Amino acid sequence: MRLCFFDKKTRLFLFIILLLMCQAHGQSVDNKTSLSRISSKLLYNDSLLFHSIFNTCDFRQIEALLAPDFEFYQDKGDLKPAMLTKRSQFLENLKKNFCEGKAPKMRRDIIRETIQTSSAGPNITIQTGVQRFYITAKGEDEKMVETSKFHRVWKLVNGVWKLANESDRVINTGGSELNQTSASNKTYKPVDKELYNKIVQLDSILFDAYNNCRMNISEELYSDSIEFYHDRGGLSTSKKGLMEALKNNICGKVTRHLVPGSIEVSPIPGYGAVEIGEHSFHNNQEPDAPSKPSRFVVLWQYKNDKWQVREVISLH
Repeated sequence: MRLCFFDKKTRLFLFIILLLMCQAHGQSVDNKTSLSRISSKLLYNDSLLFHSIFNTCDFRQIEALLAPDFEFYQDKGDLKPAMLTKRSQFLENLKKNFCEGKAPKMRRDIIRETIQTSSAGPNITIQTGVQRFYITAKGEDEKMVETSKFHRVWKLVNGVWKLANESDRVINTGGSELNQTSASNKTYKPVDKELYNKIVQLDSILFDAYNNCRMNISEELYSDSIEFYHDRGGLSTSKKGLMEALKNNICGKVTRHLVPGSIEVSPIPGYGAVEIGEHSFHNNQEPDAPSKPSRFVVLWQYKNDKWQVREVISLH
């Protein structure tokens, strides 16, 4: 572009536009570089955590890598109850299962090509991927015993990335290598059909309110202690702020569509249930704009005879 063909004001305007474009590009590169560094750091912390668990039983190191409010959710797959474990019980389980007596040797590998890292704010990062666990019993060869998908929330606390939340779902067991195609396409069978139907119904009610601006229903279904992790919008722990965002940014502007058949539900004894699925969102002002399905995890809590959303992880 030759600016000499334009008058002085036009040349100045075009120069400013070009400058802003260069700055935006620079910020995009910087953001990608920063996220890449964080991803490498999280992988290092991950490796250090599992080395401490399976090899050294260094609980000072393990505790240093877990946030004070750490929670671990584990879904063992079809026909087995899911579990939600708080930090103190999680540490006790580690000591009992891996550091006392003659526990078999275990090893865990991350499948690097499955790792995805997303920022959810300046001090929060979401990490997803696939991992494999191996066991070596006395006098036997090593064998793979589990493959699982994980969703993790890492928080930067006093300059240290600490694991605040982890959700694992077993997708394969036994000695065979992971077949991702067959694992993802296998027919899902709910552990508790009645619970599954209830959560599907609640999902429908929640997002019917979302799509149709029924704020009273949305407010009733979200817990006062909601934690909403969004890989683009960051973390929200304010129910009031969430309601304001729905009213100002969603009502009449965005429609959510559930991917048919994508919902999976597992019970959490004594707490509630976890819902995992896929959905897409459409801008009503741009109806022809494409929208790719994205994953979500919703933790439903059953308390005082009513169901409410306690935690959401939304990935795009």
